[in-house]
Amino acid sequence: MALQLGPHELQHVFSFLEARDLLRAAQVNKVWNEVSMTNELWRQLCLRRWAPCKALPVVLGTQTWRQYYFCRSELEFRVKSGRPQDFICKAISGHTGTIDQLAYVSPHEYRFDEKARSVVCTVSSDCTVRAWDLQEGTEMWSSPVQPAPLVNLVAYPQLQLVVTVDTQGLIRGWNTDTGSEWAFFSLPTSCSSMEACDHPEGSFLLVACAEGTLYTMTVPQLQVVFRVATFPHTPVSLMCSPDKQWVLVSAQDSDLGPKVFYTQPLLHPSEDRLPASATLPIRLSSRACWAPDEAARLMVTHRDDSGVHLVITTFELKANKSRDRVSILAAGQLPPARHHDSSPHAGPRLPSDPAHLWVRAGAVQHSRPAADGLPGPPEAHHVCVGGSRPCHHCCLGPVLVCLRVE
Repeated sequence: MALQLGPHELQHVFSFLEARDLLRAAQVNKVWNEVSMTNELWRQLCLRRWAPCKALPVVLGTQTWRQYYFCRSELEFRVKSGRPQDFICKAISGHTGTIDQLAYVSPHEYRFDEKARSVVCTVSSDCTVRAWDLQEGTEMWSSPVQPAPLVNLVAYPQLQLVVTVDTQGLIRGWNTDTGSEWAFFSLPTSCSSMEACDHPEGSFLLVACAEGTLYTMTVPQLQVVFRVATFPHTPVSLMCSPDKQWVLVSAQDSDLGPKVFYTQPLLHPSEDRLPASATLPIRLSSRACWAPDEAARLMVTHRDDSGVHLVITTFELKANKSRDRVSILAAGQLPPARHHDSSPHAGPRLPSDPAHLWVRAGAVQHSRPAADGLPGPPEAHHVCVGGSRPCHHCCLGPVLVCLRVE
């Protein structure tokens, strides 16, 4: 007699199968059908296919993991197919000035039930911040007219908070449900960059003013925890790592090498010691990004020592902690030396590329081109990653156009 596998053994074997194979296994007999429907099998299948599910909460509502898998797979198929009948386009108006920035304020969770809600906030040159319900295509609330145009905002979905800043450096916090003001803080000069930091030890706000000073503030109180001069008298831009353990500070319109700060000392500063930072040994940097699956891996495009070639350098960051101090080790990996290419489209070559294969400069410098068929410059288009449906937003002056998958 052939050996019969029990339910636990079958579940272990089925854990190596993909969705199509599980559906076939369910047709063999009653036992295989029951095992193939196990919720844990489909949960692991979802986590394998959609890695961000590991970092962001999944709200199933009345669904099982199997139902969630098929709902999301169907949604992805509709996005890829691009059939007009699968999309709904809504133009939402209300601002009287140009929309300068928007942010998703819905919780960053994956759900496919009737409670799903997609909400964005926008700031405009008309000196207001507004919240919009994308499902209904309506304005939820609008702030009173502020003293100066609003130019930037960041969101804390779990706190139901959005933080804005105007051209004069006035920072305000707003309740995303009601539009009421929570707190405010005034910078000595205008703001050059602002980043939300949902750190494991709590939520904080990182702000850089036009004079090059970096501020760490509590949220939602907007009280200053620490301030440090990064590039004196030079506007800087900020970029946090995916795990919020690092922040890259780059001087705008400068050939100075960017700096990397370890965020923990910024959030809990010492009275007798500056926060741990390291200056990257590169000049004339142009773009940078954090590797999505590697929390401490930074990739920077910059000119080489000759100032001729555009190259890509990858840095692996590590914080060495001792009893009384923290130091940063930034190990860089440089592409191999190569000859000058006089072509006007010549760009950086990756280390693994053959000698004749080059990455074009246009592909490196343009992080997100404008979508076909949508007017406006590339920076006017936003793909939001929150709520229950992927949306493509196009800011056309005072009008917010939302293309949503149904």
